[in-house]
Amino acid sequence: MLESQSRKARENQLKFAGLDKETAAVDLIRNAFADTFPENVNVISKDQEIDGIEHLRIRLRRIVTIDGVPLRLNEYLVSFAPSADMKEMTVDETSFLVPELTRNPTAICLGRDLAHFTDGKAPLRAGKYMRLFIVEHSSD
Repeated sequence: MLESQSRKARENQLKFAGLDKETAAVDLIRNAFADTFPENVNVISKDQEIDGIEHLRIRLRRIVTIDGVPLRLNEYLVSFAPSADMKEMTVDETSFLVPELTRNPTAICLGRDLAHFTDGKAPLRAGKYMRLFIVEHSSD
């Protein structure tokens, strides 16, 4: 089993060696938006609420890693907090660059799905959610 994991890590390192960190991050985000991951990717389901941004409920949905590649994608679902008495709010990707969510970001992306990928800012409406992807450089 250990030999299999180290072989997989070496294969991933070779595969990703030709890609810069940003291109690899975009590929991870694209796969996460489409909910399609290649065999070499580890997906860990989570359901963890994260505090830290006023008026918003942020739930960690899953963590995606690739053996041997120092990138990790955290996917969050973002909606209004139950206590927020708001109908709509413009949400900016940079609002999520907080220590509760990331410490070493490589990329960040916000949207409902691949067809509704935002360009940094998007309206969040009551009763709806957005998907937030943060790719970090990881030492694990």
